[in-house]
Amino acid sequence: MTSSTSDGRLTLALPKGRILDELLPLFQQASIGMPDFAASPRAMVFDAPELPIRVLLLRGHDVPVYVAQGVADVGVAGQDVISEYDADLYSPLDLGIGLCWMSLIGLPGHDPREMQLGRPMRVATKFPRIAMRYFEKRGQSAQMLHLHGNVELAPLCGLSDCVVDLVSTGETLKRNGLVDYHRFQRITSRLVCNRAAYRLRFDAVNDMIGALRTQLIGS
Repeated sequence: MTSSTSDGRLTLALPKGRILDELLPLFQQASIGMPDFAASPRAMVFDAPELPIRVLLLRGHDVPVYVAQGVADVGVAGQDVISEYDADLYSPLDLGIGLCWMSLIGLPGHDPREMQLGRPMRVATKFPRIAMRYFEKRGQSAQMLHLHGNVELAPLCGLSDCVVDLVSTGETLKRNGLVDYHRFQRITSRLVCNRAAYRLRFDAVNDMIGALRTQLIGS
């Protein structure tokens, strides 16, 4: 399934929020004109004013799904959601924004890598696939507790033995008396492409990749 719109526009899926705020200057510097999102704050689909680009504004976790299924040709997603969704996407460019780390987190004095529990370790996380792969590589038996809210609460209340989650500054962990034991995956936002769209719309997609790459190299 490929996504070319009926009018030939390239469809671009972007995440709402902080990452979008960091993306817009990069696109502007690369001469990729973006719509005025603030002018229609409730809208979800926008047409770029000067370029044949249609933009879908999505939750970050949904971007890989839209691109993998061909609804969008190109998108921007964090390496965390790309790894968690585990889709067959072409990811040609690290945009270097939204830097954080996937980390193993626990209570003070209770390093999950050294705990001998006699049972599977209970791991609270928003990223069960990433977390399971981490423990499988270590040869540790683990049970994933897939949460969607404040995962840091889980070990404090005895729901889990540890947490696998994103960490940026670590201040939230410190305020809650938790320890960042192992930063095991560097996370940034990446440009991702639907593989069929990359072949069928090579010139348009490659022009975007080239413009962004040139800007990143020069910055």
